[in-house]
Amino acid sequence: MKPGQVAHLDRNNSNSAEDNLMFLCFQHHDEYDSKTSQRKNLTSSEVRFFREELDNALDRALTVRVHFGVIEIPAADPFGGHYLRTGRDGEAAEITVTPLPDGLKGFPRYHVSGLALFGTSREQGPNIGDLNFTAEMFEVGSLEHASTAPTQAHEVSIRFSDDALILDESGWFEQYGLGVNFIGTYQKIRPNSP
Repeated sequence: MKPGQVAHLDRNNSNSAEDNLMFLCFQHHDEYDSKTSQRKNLTSSEVRFFREELDNALDRALTVRVHFGVIEIPAADPFGGHYLRTGRDGEAAEITVTPLPDGLKGFPRYHVSGLALFGTSREQGPNIGDLNFTAEMFEVGSLEHASTAPTQAHEVSIRFSDDALILDESGWFEQYGLGVNFIGTYQKIRPNSP
């Protein structure tokens, strides 16, 4: 949460039409209203674009149905399951992908959670990172997630291939404990059959 104030996009304080108003933090309001020859300031079209982007993100977040009690998880989903990353000395990671019944506009929705360890043989114990987000699958076999950390953006990209999950991420350096990341190929764990 950041303090700020409402900016008038046409810079006319008497025009309080809804389309002319935008809440900006103090820094961005100063950038928008100031005149400088040393750098480019925010334009009204950029602020309107960011407002639309924010409105869309809030719409997605606030229109997800809330479930109380038991929910029905889709039974046969090729992407859901438990995945394990192996083959790295001193590291371990696992990811669980859970299909959800409330995808938006026909796109399947998934909850992704995970735990990664770095330095598992250290005397003081390993550094630990956790992953936890929900995303729609806008492209079959692919999930994308982006968030803004206090210091830098964090992006996760997941691709599914046969019984594997391939994860790439940027901005992980300050997201988790030292040396911890989720980058790599994970194999799907199949439950034991009777």
